[in-house]
This record gives sequence, C-alpha cells and structure tokens, in this order.
Amino acid sequence: MHKSQFEFVPDRGPAKYFHGRKTILDGFDGLLQYASQKTWGTIFLIQGAPGAGKSALLYECEKRARVRNWEVADIGVGSLWDPYKLLGSLGLGDKYKPTEKSTQFGIKDFLGWGYKSSRPRPTVKNILEEGNRPLLLILDEAQVLGEEGVPPPNHRSEAVEV
Repeated sequence: MHKSQFEFVPDRGPAKYFHGRKTILDGFDGLLQYASQKTWGTIFLIQGAPGAGKSALLYECEKRARVRNWEVADIGVGSLWDPYKLLGSLGLGDKYKPTEKSTQFGIKDFLGWGYKSSRPRPTVKNILEEGNRPLLLILDEAQVLGEEGVPPPNHRSEAVEV
C-alpha cells in the first residue's frame, strides 16, 4: 500500500500552525479594550470563503479574550432569542430552573388557585446584562440567520435587539 502524502485537517477549531492575520487580531485586541471600557456590546464579524480559516481565527480571538479575563461562550443562533439555550451555552442551565413555588400548576384548574412565579421569565437581554465580566459570544456559521424562518417570526425582534 502506498502511504498518502495528504494529511487530513479538520475544518473546525484551532489550527495546528496558526500564523498571519496580525492586522485582524490587532483590530480584535483594540475592540476588546474598547468594549471593556463601555457598557454596551459590539459585533466583530469574520467572513470569508470556505476553508479560509475563519474557525481557526475565532479560536485565536477566544484565546485573546480569555487572557484579558473575558468570559467566552460558543452559542448557536437560537441563543439570540431563546434564554434557556443561552443559559445552557453559558453553563447556567440550572439558574432559572422552575421550582415548586415558581411554577404554575394545573391544580388551578381543579381548585381555582395555583402558584405564580415570583421571578420573571428570563430574557436573553437581561441574562447578558447580568454578568460582571466582559463576555465574548462566539457564533460560528452565523449565515443561517439569513435562512427562511431563522429567527422564527415571533422571535425576530428579540434577535435583532440582541
């Protein structure tokens, strides 16, 4: 059998030998510094042809953010409008878990009363505003936001606001 000279390289994640992109990474560093001093967020868009190294570049950006004590979370598009998906991406899935006192039971139908939540339903925006450290959300494959029904029509305004 002939040994192939071709080495498989996965198309996602860090590159084994990442090099270049100094101008882009310097711009990202400047954005991290700027965003750390403000109370609002911003967007850093990385776009390019398939195989151009976008995912590897995202990984390098993540490393730079972590060095500066930023929290980092990989999210899916649903996290832009679904608070429970965002909480899961942030590792806070249990934070808003319903309890006996915060869940409305079907008992109301039988007895005429029920428990009402004392905690408002979380929104993506208030979850993002609760953090104490700067937060980098990494959304790879964001182009799906342009597909039909993404975001769903009933969540479009929430996703646009976020």
